[in-house]
Amino acid sequence: MCCRSAESPVGRGATPPTAPQLSADYPPASAAATQPPTAASEAGSQYSGEPKLTVEGQGLSDKQKADTEALIAAALGSISGPDGRYEDPEFGADAASLGQSPHAERVTSWRRPAEIGGPKARLWKNDWEVEGLDAGPLANEWLLGAANILGGDRDILAKVFVSTEHAARGLYALRFWQDDPASDDDWKVVVVDDRLPCGADGSLVFARCADGEVFWAAILEKALAKLHGSYAATEAANTSEAALLGLELLSGGKAKQRPLPLRGGNADEIWAQLQQAARTAHVIGVRIDPAAPSAAGAAALGLRADRSYCVVTCGEMPCGKMLRLRGFIGDSEWTGPWSDGDAAWTSRLRQLLNYRDASDGTFWIEFGDLAAHFTDLCLVRMADDRWSRMTMRSRWADETAGGGPNGSTFRCNPQWLVTVRRPQTRLLVELTLPPSAPPAPLGLLVLRGNAPPDARRRKLWLAEGDIVAHAEPRIGRRNTVELLLEPSETPYVLVPYAESDGYEANFQLTVLSDDREDDGKPDFGLQPLRPATDWHSTRLTIPLERVARLPGAVGAHLPFRLGGGGGDGADKGRVFAFADIIGLASDMRAQAGMQTSRQYPALGAAIAPIAAGVAPLTTLPSGAIAQPPTEADGISFGAELPSLTPHAFVPCISESGAETIDASPSPYTASSS
Repeated sequence: MCCRSAESPVGRGATPPTAPQLSADYPPASAAATQPPTAASEAGSQYSGEPKLTVEGQGLSDKQKADTEALIAAALGSISGPDGRYEDPEFGADAASLGQSPHAERVTSWRRPAEIGGPKARLWKNDWEVEGLDAGPLANEWLLGAANILGGDRDILAKVFVSTEHAARGLYALRFWQDDPASDDDWKVVVVDDRLPCGADGSLVFARCADGEVFWAAILEKALAKLHGSYAATEAANTSEAALLGLELLSGGKAKQRPLPLRGGNADEIWAQLQQAARTAHVIGVRIDPAAPSAAGAAALGLRADRSYCVVTCGEMPCGKMLRLRGFIGDSEWTGPWSDGDAAWTSRLRQLLNYRDASDGTFWIEFGDLAAHFTDLCLVRMADDRWSRMTMRSRWADETAGGGPNGSTFRCNPQWLVTVRRPQTRLLVELTLPPSAPPAPLGLLVLRGNAPPDARRRKLWLAEGDIVAHAEPRIGRRNTVELLLEPSETPYVLVPYAESDGYEANFQLTVLSDDREDDGKPDFGLQPLRPATDWHSTRLTIPLERVARLPGAVGAHLPFRLGGGGGDGADKGRVFAFADIIGLASDMRAQAGMQTSRQYPALGAAIAPIAAGVAPLTTLPSGAIAQPPTEADGISFGAELPSLTPHAFVPCISESGAETIDASPSPYTASSS
């Protein structure tokens, strides 16, 4: 067990918000005078937490447009004769393009749309409508489900197709989003021909549209197959995370996932978000987690837990809060209230809601039923509007692996200061782990900053009203929070965390905001804590058996003194002290019998004046400021002390707790700072 006894952050109320230094005259050899944990701690420059600004969302850059024109020109130049059709030399009509899939055996020929659908073959059904699609046999629902969701808005889906003007020559160009940290050009343009894999009956083997004369889904799937290397390479498990990545790949926008009421989301807030998203050019999807308890009941009513459903439309109708959802053609459909054939459909409602009784994967559902069966809501907007993006790389390691806000070491997590310059500034914050890191419960907190003069310093604890926004921990490699901020005299504080303290991993923070002026200048500011303006801190880690015992005070202690402002010793400074028990996987103190366990002694601390030198205290002086032992994994308190006067910070345990420690020396340690 470690008792990490605490940062002694100091500051003087009469001085500017800089951090006066603790005197380094006489810390003991076992104590190290350090700055508080920062994003740069033992991380190197690549994990410094410094933000990198990029401006994105303006569509293809001038360079990418020029490169795309060159690709198309080269493709057109390879066509033989005025009536010839393009044949892609990089992705041929052959087995290599199909890849290693058992479904490849079903392909007996490659045909163009007119050879499949006849003379009326075309890319889209019309200028405003996108019908559902048949996903085919490949396990690439993470991609086609995203395409189905984007199809909720015909204009948004059409933006994936960069060039269709040479469709008569069998040539299409499509764009996909691939985040490249080394470049501002994150769109990848793929040029394909329209030769499509078909079976013995002459029909498409893989993805197809509801209308046999419409081919956008087959062309899109072929471009994705070329991007990944083959049709088989597009197959992957349809997890919630993969579904979001599929949306981002097709849209370039940051996909946001929100918990529906089954996961603790507020029903009224979710409905408001749905209405707002529908008004702001977002596409919307819903999903049922296959592991959720609701999955079995949903399946009994025709819903599939492995599908991403598109929210085609939603709104307040005469019959209630209604949504029209679309899955895949061939899937079972909702059989509950307002399903196809339900007697509740009157002639008036059929006309009002454009009701169709057809096995097309589309159905109406009331919001209450959606909330009772679906677990997750996802939203994304096509990244053609200009956005500001700041990316920070940091890590949790050693002291900076502070854990969640319910733990005493939460303050140790890397923190960033956020400022906004315009009213109603909307930010999307995303926390992600690299693929090499094990999944963990990840959370994000946005807090109100400290009042001056401490506005640019670390948040040491949470007070009532401090939380501005909170993405509750969820197991995985990413979590997001969206918030609306107003300009403030003090910066906001952004704190990413893993729920368990001691979890070590590299991570990336991304903050995006709509550039409302489209001038390339962000509407918000972001920076990590700076040593020059943060609290100064010292820390000592000690074995528990060396911790002082009350009512006496013999034991390890951390000497310090505050630097004097005027040199006469009359000035005073603030000290905030923390003592933390560390080194345990979990806190069992709430269970009967553990309160007196040697692993969980009651923990206290004191700040006491001492004589110059390093001699340990033998008793606790009458002038000491003490926090009595408490059954907790950490305690904190503050004091105002005269500068230049030597003091010591003394972590301590009760005499009864000491008895068990003395009987069997602890393998754990205690940390004081």
